[in-house]
Amino acid sequence: MIDDGAGIPESMQDAIFEPRVTSKLDTVHMDKWGVHGRGMALFSIAENAEIARVAVSAPEKGAALFVETNLDRLPEKTDQSSMPVFSHTDEGEIRVRGPRNINRMVGEFAFEHRETVSVYSGAPVEIAATLYEYGNATVSASTRAFASDPADLPVMKRLCLSADPAEFAAMAQGIGLDISERSARRIMDGGIAVLDPVSETLAFEERSAAKRRKAGKKALAADARGLKIDRSDIDAFSDGMRDAFAELAQRYYLEPDVRPEIHVSRDGIHVNFPISKLL
Repeated sequence: MIDDGAGIPESMQDAIFEPRVTSKLDTVHMDKWGVHGRGMALFSIAENAEIARVAVSAPEKGAALFVETNLDRLPEKTDQSSMPVFSHTDEGEIRVRGPRNINRMVGEFAFEHRETVSVYSGAPVEIAATLYEYGNATVSASTRAFASDPADLPVMKRLCLSADPAEFAAMAQGIGLDISERSARRIMDGGIAVLDPVSETLAFEERSAAKRRKAGKKALAADARGLKIDRSDIDAFSDGMRDAFAELAQRYYLEPDVRPEIHVSRDGIHVNFPISKLL
């Protein structure tokens, strides 16, 4: 599990899997998954795992947690491959069908928090490919060329500093992703497809035309699958925005070769340019 959150202080990294240990005493809240902020979630995971550790983390740089389980010990192992199916009731509410496995929990969480969190789920090589593209898109060319210490970057952006497949595989191992040099080479050559956010890959069951009419506007308002834009159009739009930014960057001594972060949500297209001063 890799995130771009607040990070875990080094002094607490050996203790966070103990009960009642947390660095977020002021953020306790409750939702459908339980009470959060009491320091019990990671303890529960560790109790059912062979290995649970912080692979790497630092304040304001996110975290990577590594967990290894023995499926022979977990009764939940049955039917972990099935994907959930989402549909709308006649009242416009979301209904989810399928086994209560990891895929369903991830899907429900990604859908419910789609406005504030982008969730990705996949094999280590797919996650590594996605992080590599993310880093290349958000870290300036000069930073990628001259950065001396990957620890200066957030955990999620570090793979873009890899100079060759061997370094890529080693750096991936450092954030908990066990991949081979061969896979690293394929990623760097663009041979591994990046992941789409889970919220954009959920399967929605279509209802009959009669039921859709009966549900009316309320059901339409609840349909939050949102706008989808083809990747080639996003890339073309990104190139145009980058050219426009380069003119502004020249006036204010900013790094001009910056690819914008583009996020398409239900209510808009959001563009963000990471700012980096020229040396």
